[in-house]
Amino acid sequence: MTQRNDMSDLSQPGSNLYTRVIEVATVLANENGRLPGLTEVAERIGIGIEALSALFPDDARLADALGENAMLLLLDQCVRSVVQVEGGDVLAQFAALADAYLEWAYRHPRESYIIGAMPAGQFESNHRLMRYEESLHELMLKLLLRARDEGRLAEDDDPKMVIAVAHTFAYGVARKMALGDLSRWSPEDHEPLEAARQAMRFFIRKILHTVDPVRES
Repeated sequence: MTQRNDMSDLSQPGSNLYTRVIEVATVLANENGRLPGLTEVAERIGIGIEALSALFPDDARLADALGENAMLLLLDQCVRSVVQVEGGDVLAQFAALADAYLEWAYRHPRESYIIGAMPAGQFESNHRLMRYEESLHELMLKLLLRARDEGRLAEDDDPKMVIAVAHTFAYGVARKMALGDLSRWSPEDHEPLEAARQAMRFFIRKILHTVDPVRES
């Protein structure tokens, strides 16, 4: 069998070096409070900048790759959480979607930071990131339209505006959770993740006009 000596296999997501670069760059972003450049990543890994240049032409492409990785983790968690809800209960599904977002932000704080720190123009110029985000919005819209059909959402409530407000609220809750001070504002003594869940459930109850959108196990 012919041995391949080029780096073409390593230039794709899932390859060893590509994965290592994403992992290290994600850690650096969390440590430094900003997206890292190729030089920083190369120094941390201990390889020459030329090796990274074969994977990522410039710092912008590295930043895009970090965002894409973070959004893929979020999308996967959201979809898996919603489909696990039995019976097609739209309220339970919407709550599961909110829980999935908070779980992602809690389990992957570095990736959550990367998405939040990415400038809007850079995010919007990446068609993959926009496609991932649109997939989440389409899922939310589908659930909200079903909720309206069931009388859970007022007829004059614009579902797209609800999505915008829900995204803003969820992001704020996730950031407060990450900062560690959300529990201090919670009326009950909850751990950070549970305090965040309670805040989102309160929001969902107000938006979707229900007593409790979560099925207790």
